[in-house]
Amino acid sequence: MGTFEEDRFTWQLYTSKNKYQFGHFDEIQRQHWITDMNLVTDYRNKSDLYEFDKEFSKRPENMGKEKDSSWKLALESDNQRLTQLLNEERRALYDEEIVRELATRMLDEERERSERLEKQVLELETQLQNEKANNTELKQNLLTNGSEKHEEEEAIERRIQKQLTLNHKTPSEDTYTDDYEICAVDEEENITPQISLTQLDYLVISTQSI
Repeated sequence: MGTFEEDRFTWQLYTSKNKYQFGHFDEIQRQHWITDMNLVTDYRNKSDLYEFDKEFSKRPENMGKEKDSSWKLALESDNQRLTQLLNEERRALYDEEIVRELATRMLDEERERSERLEKQVLELETQLQNEKANNTELKQNLLTNGSEKHEEEEAIERRIQKQLTLNHKTPSEDTYTDDYEICAVDEEENITPQISLTQLDYLVISTQSI
């Protein structure tokens, strides 16, 4: 472990009993010292140091292979990363296509629903116009029938008044003639003539005298 104290780079070495502190003005040299001390700590006897030196001496020979291997690993890692990105992009495109199809289907359904509603509205408007025309025609018929009924009632009332007037007169040939004329007028007006009791008595007496 190293620190910078009093214009020098320091590091400590701990043993089972003591602690030793070292220092150097150059940090690179301090790193070399720390590396060598760690090496001595890891390889305590000559056989271990011999094996370490032997393996270390072979490193330049295997440097090309290690470099190729490292490049291969890096390329494989990059290839895996790119493959993963490609798969994610494909999944995203697939999901986007699904969403687009769903949106298109929803738009088609909404357009069909709108067309059905417009058709229903047109049918309802047509029915409403027909109902208005029927109501107008019915009102006109009611007004016409009402006026005809009123005229009919007035004609009946006039006829009743005439009959009441005739009932107060003495039966005679003139009366019979007048009544006959009244009946003729009633026939022209398409009203069924009605004969009073006085007229019937007069007809009976006239028949008996004949």
